[in-house]
Amino acid sequence: MTAGARPARPEQHGNVVPLRPAYGGVGTAHDPAHFDADAEHDELTGLLGNRPFQDSVRGAAQRRRGNENPWVGAATLEGLGDVVAEHGVEARAQVLTIMAGRLSDSMREGDKLARIGESLFGLIVDAPTGDEAMAAFERMVTAVRRLAAKDRRWSDVRLTVGVAMLWGEEPYEAMARARDALLRARERGGGMVMMSTALR
Repeated sequence: MTAGARPARPEQHGNVVPLRPAYGGVGTAHDPAHFDADAEHDELTGLLGNRPFQDSVRGAAQRRRGNENPWVGAATLEGLGDVVAEHGVEARAQVLTIMAGRLSDSMREGDKLARIGESLFGLIVDAPTGDEAMAAFERMVTAVRRLAAKDRRWSDVRLTVGVAMLWGEEPYEAMARARDALLRARERGGGMVMMSTALR
């Protein structure tokens, strides 16, 4: 090395500072709203997990009697992407927790609520008719809408629900119909309850 020469430096390529993804990575350890599909109870909301919910659906199917059938719902919170974009993943975790509490409060004793996906909830409502089942799910949509309106950070968050009658003793078919109804409701703009048109 000649006098006055600087020591060799590692070659640099622009900004080498590691950056954490802005969204924290859905389903990663950086995401406080991370969903664990194997959990008995959801750590974030305290609700039932996916597997015990499926057991509850099977139990509800076995208890049905006459024409008084339980109804299952697949519900999602719309607008969480905007919450994350403006306020970060911590805000999404907060709104999921708050809305899960509101949903629990709006359900009747004996009904079931579980977190079965990142922003997806499973519901079981006992009602003798489709009209009564729809009214129960619509109360939940209204409850979420009213709570969202109280905080500008998630004023656009809304609940969309797909509903199906629980005919058989296997939960997967009924939940699949509920998810199909949920998809159709989302295609129409969300923030509503839609009943599955498949009877069996």
